Amino acid sequence: MATGSDPATDALWNARRAEIMRLLLQAGAKLAGRGAEVSQSNGWIFRAALGEFCVDATLNEPQFRWQAPDTLTVMPRAFRGGFHPLDRPAALRPAGVAFEPGTARLSEAGRATLGRVAAWLIDAMLEGPPAASAGTRDGASRPPRKPRGPNRTAWAARAAFRQGDARRGPDRRPG
Repeated sequence: MATGSDPATDALWNARRAEIMRLLLQAGAKLAGRGAEVSQSNGWIFRAALGEFCVDATLNEPQFRWQAPDTLTVMPRAFRGGFHPLDRPAALRPAGVAFEPGTARLSEAGRATLGRVAAWLIDAMLEGPPAASAGTRDGASRPPRKPRGPNRTAWAARAAFRQGDARRGPDRRPG
């Protein structure tokens, strides 16, 4: 496994991923009556599509040293079209799902987090991805970028354009 640890730790992380995948598949099954296509890949990617909207959730490997030992990161994404590895998601909401120490049982906080993730995925499938504020994909509200003043190149281009207009005459037609 990518954890690079002993088989017992790998088995624990696989059990944790299986638990999250089971709960995500249960949440996606609620929309099967509406024609949603729900699937999983390799035991760590959840995918669902309904009409023109698609969602997926990737379960992260615990290979990062800054990741808490009893937290598994879930990366839910929403798309406005079909799935493609190079497509940018319309929305992205990473979340850390907490487990009870040394077990594959979700903690209360982990259950609440996974419930929010599942609700977000279902809403994104039914209503489309939420519009990101201020041009961000993660929905974070940041102030819009300030307009920049023209630099020397822009001033030179403006001057050249004005000189060209002056040479063409008052009607400013080329030729």
